[in-house]
Amino acid sequence: MAIIVLFFTAKPPSAQRSWSADFADYADKGICENLCPNLFIELVTVFPKTLMKMPHWLPWRRALLFGMALNLCLVVIRVWLYRPLWAMPGALQFVVEPIVGLTACALFVVAATSGKRAKYPDALRTATAWGTAGGALLVVHMALENFGRRIGENVWITLAFMFITFLSWGVSGFAVARNPASTAPGWLGGCWSAVVCVLMAVTFGFALMFFAVPSPDYVATWPEFKHSGWNDAQAFAIANSLDAGFTHLVTGLVLGSVFGAIGGGLAGLWPKHPPTAS
Repeated sequence: MAIIVLFFTAKPPSAQRSWSADFADYADKGICENLCPNLFIELVTVFPKTLMKMPHWLPWRRALLFGMALNLCLVVIRVWLYRPLWAMPGALQFVVEPIVGLTACALFVVAATSGKRAKYPDALRTATAWGTAGGALLVVHMALENFGRRIGENVWITLAFMFITFLSWGVSGFAVARNPASTAPGWLGGCWSAVVCVLMAVTFGFALMFFAVPSPDYVATWPEFKHSGWNDAQAFAIANSLDAGFTHLVTGLVLGSVFGAIGGGLAGLWPKHPPTAS
């Protein structure tokens, strides 16, 4: 699996309410039995606000678009440096797919920060935080795959990282939908979070094409290589990285929206305030 670290702003102090203050209020009202779920919600929404502070949310848009442009350059440079790749059957498809995926993500970023959606800085701040956390997980998984004696290739470890990453997209949608300062839908928060996450993964993975390409002897043992009809293991390793990048980008756009929508739906069902004492 595959990842770029982005930064985000926090809401002004005047717009924040600490969970400790809520704790005192709830205790005074004699409704401590409702504290656990509500404190959990407070922690989910406060987490992204406390990591970093920047003057405005537009740097996220620039950072994401820069990351996508960087990945396009990495793709072009890598396939240009290894010309034998073009002699393999279907090589063009492997090169075009990540370019299409990056373009689609760029269009989403522009659309999410333009027009009426430009009024969602709080939502994108929260989603960026959770996307960064999920992206860090994918980087760790890739590091385990490539530098940890291939521990990351264990199916259970892979499933665990995937589950936690998908869960972070849903939590992002949940947190965005519960933000009282924003009317952004949960799917937008989940999709933005996923794009941040997979862009970090893809950047890390594409960089590895230059420094940590699997050895031809190891690639020759892959069942997919044996059935591919290719006779160049190094070219196949590069194409495999490009294909993985495309898969991550599409997965982020689609499943990010799905899990974000689910999280947003759950946020709508979860009471925003504890009931007042009678």
